Amino acid sequence: MRLANVYGVSSSEGSSCDRGIFNKITKTAFKGKDIIVYGDGNYVRDYVYIDDVVSAFLCAAVAKNIEGELFNIATGVGHTLKEAFSLVADRVSDITKKKVNVNEIPWPEGVNPIEKRNFVASIDKFKKFTGWEPTINLDEGIHRLVSFYMKNHG
Repeated sequence: MRLANVYGVSSSEGSSCDRGIFNKITKTAFKGKDIIVYGDGNYVRDYVYIDDVVSAFLCAAVAKNIEGELFNIATGVGHTLKEAFSLVADRVSDITKKKVNVNEIPWPEGVNPIEKRNFVASIDKFKKFTGWEPTINLDEGIHRLVSFYMKNHG
């Protein structure tokens, strides 16, 4: 099972700088700081909420005839990074009543070109084999993430 860009609530922060980015920017926004995006932020990603990933694994565990197959676990829907970051900024602003901006800055030197690519996965094969499909869209997932952060860290 190949996972797209997984996000969602977490009781800890990832140790890698490129993991848990939504959790990190949510924390930044609640501190009253603006969110930074590299370039224009218009590169597309497929973001899948952690609860949908867990559901996919459970479906795979009971599915028949999938051994040895490769599957994408994603939503099949693309959103720009700037769009996703803006959802976080807007949700936090609604709660704190303080404006959180999403600011564009130039890419750092030596960034891997894969970071600038667009990616949306096809989930058709996994859906065909298991009947699974994601149930949490980006707006709902960001709402859950921001609400969790507010209750547990705010």
